[in-house]
Amino acid sequence: MNIIETRAVKDNNKENSIIKNIPLFSIEKTKYSLEDLDFKNIIFQSSAAVECFKELNILKDKKVFAMGGGTKETLAKKGISCIYPKSGGSGELLKIIKENLIAKETLIVKGKGGLSILKTELTKLGLKPFEITNYERRKFESYKNLVNYFKDVDAIIFSSKLSAEIYFEELHSGDKIKFFGISKRINNYVKSLGHSIEFIDYFSSGLEERIKKLI
Repeated sequence: MNIIETRAVKDNNKENSIIKNIPLFSIEKTKYSLEDLDFKNIIFQSSAAVECFKELNILKDKKVFAMGGGTKETLAKKGISCIYPKSGGSGELLKIIKENLIAKETLIVKGKGGLSILKTELTKLGLKPFEITNYERRKFESYKNLVNYFKDVDAIIFSSKLSAEIYFEELHSGDKIKFFGISKRINNYVKSLGHSIEFIDYFSSGLEERIKKLI
């Protein structure tokens, strides 16, 4: 059985899994300035945002939020607890943020070109969100060397909308592939292309067995 997941930030807990990690883009750190550290809440929009954040040592007295399970796991590996929505996505995270904020001053950490929905919605609520971008996602120059990985694939897990976009633009060639997405945004995009896709909690236990039953 050939199952591929597309996370750019590798999950070391699944190194011995039958699920192969095949990233479809790279993560490149970018320069950012964070002069004002007087924020009480911090929101990480992705695992890469955590990995590329230089000031993790200042988070002890902050209320930390994560976009989803992947970001939560990345923070946990660094000894940082957080609040996160199990189903992922900006809408679900906003609900949790409204219930748990401890002050108006909020820092949002994300990648270049990432959604600014959280900043917009928090501003509407009268908060003072400050946004920084600390990485960018770069497509590969060519995908020819990845074609063979996807020739006989049974299932693909999309970890981001970008990974889904790249797959369907560069690598899609079969009609009997089972698609899984880890957020509503990803799934809505794949459905807009006319394909079926199911939500999967990538970070829950028993993932392999559940996927096998669904294929």
